[in-house]
Amino acid sequence: MARQLTCFIIGPMGESEGIGSRARLTRLKNNIVRPVLETITAGTTDSYEVKSPFDLGLEGGNAIIRDVIYNIDRADIVVADLTNANPNVFYELGITHALGRPCVAVLQEGQPIQFDVNAYRVFRINLDISDAGSADDAYAHGQTALTPALKAAHSATDDWSRLENPVIDYYHAPMTYVSPASALADGYFSNFVRPVVTSLTQRRGNDYFFDVSVGADLATAEPGDEDRLEALSAHQRTGLDLEIVVPARIELAKHDYADDLRAMARPASVETSGRALTLWAYPRSDGQLCLVDIPTTMRGVEPAVDRRMRFRGTDHDSEEWRAVEKQEVDRFVLALRTNLKTRFDSDRFRRRVTVTRSDQIERTDDLAWIRSVLPAG
Repeated sequence: MARQLTCFIIGPMGESEGIGSRARLTRLKNNIVRPVLETITAGTTDSYEVKSPFDLGLEGGNAIIRDVIYNIDRADIVVADLTNANPNVFYELGITHALGRPCVAVLQEGQPIQFDVNAYRVFRINLDISDAGSADDAYAHGQTALTPALKAAHSATDDWSRLENPVIDYYHAPMTYVSPASALADGYFSNFVRPVVTSLTQRRGNDYFFDVSVGADLATAEPGDEDRLEALSAHQRTGLDLEIVVPARIELAKHDYADDLRAMARPASVETSGRALTLWAYPRSDGQLCLVDIPTTMRGVEPAVDRRMRFRGTDHDSEEWRAVEKQEVDRFVLALRTNLKTRFDSDRFRRRVTVTRSDQIERTDDLAWIRSVLPAG
């Protein structure tokens, strides 16, 4: 899937500093960052727009910091020029860390690294140059220095768990994970996923502790049997897994899918130590029965998306709303996968669950039938 990504460069904006901030950030953007990202994404469907505050016309006025924060929030990667220890840049760097954005910090050669960040990687480059020959060497050195860091940042654009910064090291997550997406994923795991998987796996000898019951196939059901559920035998439960399909759009999580799904899947019920949980079952292409659930609880992230809009009442089909919506859905998916990885004691449990976003289901997948209920767009 093609991705249009953004790299935002923050740095000093006062023209009295060194060669001038506009020239400095322009050199950093055009001669180091952009060429490196073009090399990293060559041969892939990813591409980057690289920009700095000067590209946005942010040169004065009281709204600068608001627009800088806006662009940090929307960026996939942030490059921070810490030259001259500008306090505004360190403020913006703190916001970048809090938001959990992959960040590459650079500093003019010969300048000291500030105490706040001296435990983390800061890459020294030379942009204070005047002749073309020296410039070519300096830019080549800068590209070489930043290539591993930008490659690592690119690989972490959808996985903050790979990042290191003071905020993540202390809280073990970006501050954005105060977002309800993470809490909703935690609750869904605790109240649904773990009980279901426990019931699927707990047994003594050949006898399971809890029943899993499945309704009839409408195509073959006798009249009056359409709504009757029958417990599966131990043999039928061999290889019975749970597939979680997360709607790509929050709006889709608000729907009641019972009528739509009943024509394509069979109602199912899993007994647990607390209560019976309802979900759906369908046969894979190899004939193996599989359980499937759509976590409608993620509709609770909608207010978080609304809060992040620049203007109140932003249309939910607008480019801005959908871009932030995707971030919140991705957070829900990542938090749910993190729960699977860290809160199950054994791979025996983890292997019983898969998590897929609805827009990543291919037409050839066993789950392709669900695309008519959860369209990719």
